[in-house]
Formats: sequence, structure tokens, C-alpha cells
Amino acid sequence: MFAALRELGLLRAAAALVAGLFVIGTLAWRTVLWMDPPHVVRLNVRWKADVDASRRAMLEQQLHLTQGEPTEGSTWAYRLPDPSTNTIRAIVQHPSVDDTAHINRVRFRPELSQDRERRAIAYAVPIGGIGAIGALLWIARRHGQHPRTRRSPPPERQADTSTR
Repeated sequence: MFAALRELGLLRAAAALVAGLFVIGTLAWRTVLWMDPPHVVRLNVRWKADVDASRRAMLEQQLHLTQGEPTEGSTWAYRLPDPSTNTIRAIVQHPSVDDTAHINRVRFRPELSQDRERRAIAYAVPIGGIGAIGALLWIARRHGQHPRTRRSPPPERQADTSTR
């Protein structure tokens, strides 16, 4: 098997590995996204002390927060139908928001358990890597079964080399 890989050549093997990773990884990513439909993200928001009920209701509408339920003190649990980076950034950076939970405050994304795009990538990369290695081994095996034979030079060249 390793002899067949050696004969295949480093450049061809690397190209097969990269192509396999891309193709199989992309198929895995699309499959995971298809199998995991978009869903509402749950998050908690702790409002600053000066936010009263009417102001909070206005901010909930402005920040696209739905189905609010008080949990503790000024903290409320919400559902976020649009978990885009811009929407989460608007919540995290709003001056009336004191703190949040269940979202990544640096990347402005839902936590991993609720972020279908990041989960799809996390599954697709190893699947693509394993698939690419499998494809490379398959190519090497097929290449090893059909070894290239050296072609003899054309007849006119043979005649030229024999006269010298």
C-alpha cells in the first residue's frame, strides 16, 4: 500500500487529499445542515437596573426577543428567532443590557449546542478528513493494481542511440 502511495507521487497524493477533504467535507456539511433545521435560540438577558417594564417591552421588540419570562431579578429568558451575528451583536452591545447567557459574547453567536452552522462545520471537518484519507488509500490501491510500465522509446530514437 505504501509503495503504491510512493509511486503515486507526493503532489498527486496531496491533491487527492485536498480534493477529497473539500468534496466530502462539503457534502457532510450540507447533509448536517439539512438534517438539523433552523431553530429558535434560547438566551437570557439581564437588564440594567434603570430599565422598567415599558422600556423592556420596547427593547424586546427592537432586539427581536420573544416569549420573555422572568427568571431572577432583572434577568429574563427569551427565544431569539433570528440568531444572526448582527442580531446577537445588537443585544450584547446594547447599553441597556447588563449581561447575557447562552451566547458567545466575543463571536456574537449562540453557544455551540444551539449554533447549527458551527456544529455542522465541527462534524464536517473530521468526516471530510476521514473520507479524504479513505479516498487517497482507495486511489493508491487502484494505482498499485495497475502499475505503470516504462514505455520503450519510439523506433526511430532506438535507431539513433544504437549508431552512436
